[in-house]
Amino acid sequence: MSTYRNSDAERLYLKGLEAFREARWDDAVAAFTELQGLDASYPEAGKLLAEAQLKLDLSRSLMPDGTPPPRQRTVPVRLIAAVVALLLVGGGAGAFLLWPRPEPVAVAPTPVPPTATPVPPTATPVPPTAEPTAEPTPDPQPGTLLVRMAEGQTLTRAVKNIEIILDASGSMLAPLGDRQKIDIAHESLGALVQRLPDGTNVALRTYGHRRARDCSDMELVAPLAPLNREALTQQINAIRPVEFGRTPMAASIQTIAETLPGVEGDTLVVLVSDGDETCEGDPAAAATQLREQFPNVRVSVIGFNIEQQDWRARLQAIAEGGAGGYFDAADAAQLEAALQKAVALNYRVLDTNGQELFSGPIDSAAELPAGSYSVEISDETPLQVAGIEVPPGGQAVVELSVQGGAMTAALLP
Repeated sequence: MSTYRNSDAERLYLKGLEAFREARWDDAVAAFTELQGLDASYPEAGKLLAEAQLKLDLSRSLMPDGTPPPRQRTVPVRLIAAVVALLLVGGGAGAFLLWPRPEPVAVAPTPVPPTATPVPPTATPVPPTAEPTAEPTPDPQPGTLLVRMAEGQTLTRAVKNIEIILDASGSMLAPLGDRQKIDIAHESLGALVQRLPDGTNVALRTYGHRRARDCSDMELVAPLAPLNREALTQQINAIRPVEFGRTPMAASIQTIAETLPGVEGDTLVVLVSDGDETCEGDPAAAATQLREQFPNVRVSVIGFNIEQQDWRARLQAIAEGGAGGYFDAADAAQLEAALQKAVALNYRVLDTNGQELFSGPIDSAAELPAGSYSVEISDETPLQVAGIEVPPGGQAVVELSVQGGAMTAALLP
């Protein structure tokens, strides 16, 4: 092919230079490609074509789809004419060096595909933040309910039915001061009989007074019947222990259940003992069972001259199982007072559903959750006081009075 630069080749060269300068890479590539097919006297056209092709490829790879091409700057015609003259006079290579270069275009590095599939980092599970725990609302403090006799009033009433169990085992022969314990018990029970109201029904039981080492030695001395003070006092004084007589407390409590059917009103069992069960029975369980079988029955216990703490604890358990009271008596005076307290009228505390929560003697206090309660007193004519509010940490008081033979109750403010 001739190296003579004809007019067509010159036109294509200038067209390519103009497009190259204005960064119109499509036009530059087209012009230089066509020029190379016509004339080989433009060796720099190959370099320009390669650079234009590279710029075109880069611009296409970096430009998002739908993005219009950037606005190009126009090169003055006079500048182009000057460049052409230089090319004609001094050769194309020198003119190419003098040709003003387009402003550099920042090229983003071509991303290199990773050689292995990256494994996403395992996220360390973050435990959920615990919800703030609300401070628990403290339960209100319990209060007390006291049922007592009014000032100047003396309680002369007793439970309608009383079952006395007197311990006559061998230990009751032991001396207490200058007398035997059994003699002190005779005296204290005799004093109680004299104070009991007329019409009280009384039964008397004992054990260990006839045969030594015999757990079946139990006797119903006086069946439940209206009080006969003289006869009952004689029966009490006739009870004499034998040496090595046993203490079958559990069996004695169980035999009471045989005589209770048909008995009307509340019944109080009073056990007077100076020692522990010696016949392998469980008197606390017997008292609990009796109470469950006859809800109107309570079992109270008087511990007479008890020095062993474990014996006292087991006697207290009998009273707890029988929903009664426990009274300690160290000597004659205390035994008489304990007997009087044990047989005094009792009161029951009921909740709003009618469930019994407490049962105890007059002049005793019940600890209860704050709330509304009613009280029933087991007199000849049962007395009920309703709407008693026990304040948290405080005390509600019910006072009893006897006027004209009738008992009344007042709720103190």
